[in-house]
Amino acid sequence: MKRRMKWIATVLCLSVFAAMALGSGQSDSDETRQIVSDEEQEKTDDDESVSDDSGDSVDSSDAVVTIDEQVLVDQDGIVVTATEYVTDSIWGDGVKLLLENNSDRDVTVGCNALIVNDYMITDLFSSEIAAGKKSIDDITVFSSDLEENGIKAIEEVELKFHIYDADSYSTIADSEPITFTAQ
Repeated sequence: MKRRMKWIATVLCLSVFAAMALGSGQSDSDETRQIVSDEEQEKTDDDESVSDDSGDSVDSSDAVVTIDEQVLVDQDGIVVTATEYVTDSIWGDGVKLLLENNSDRDVTVGCNALIVNDYMITDLFSSEIAAGKKSIDDITVFSSDLEENGIKAIEEVELKFHIYDADSYSTIADSEPITFTAQ
């Protein structure tokens, strides 16, 4: 009986693996990728235009989002600086942060609120910084959250940071709402 059960389990596992292998080779008909050389891409980028929701042609350079480097929090020895707008093809867009802990204790910086174009968005941002150290981290705005809220372009981001002692979890500071716009 045991031998028969092992044989059935082995056949079942092999069937599942075979189905997964066959399924992984199929292409997604909704997504088309084009591979071009860097020179061709630069030429295409210069010549391309994109249509906005009204059907009007918009220069593709308008679709690139950037932010100016700016200090978002400078309180109790903790400095949070937004350095650049980043795009991740898997997770979504976000803001790269330089976190500086000029205090004598380990701290954690978290985000109490992330609001994009007046919609509250889920964030999973929390970064621990040792005393006297710096860290670089990203606040990611998940592309799935943007899609669910019908957001096609990030125009304005509002953040509220929560800074607390990494050992005792006692609050060091809560920032005022910080708003910056994407360009």
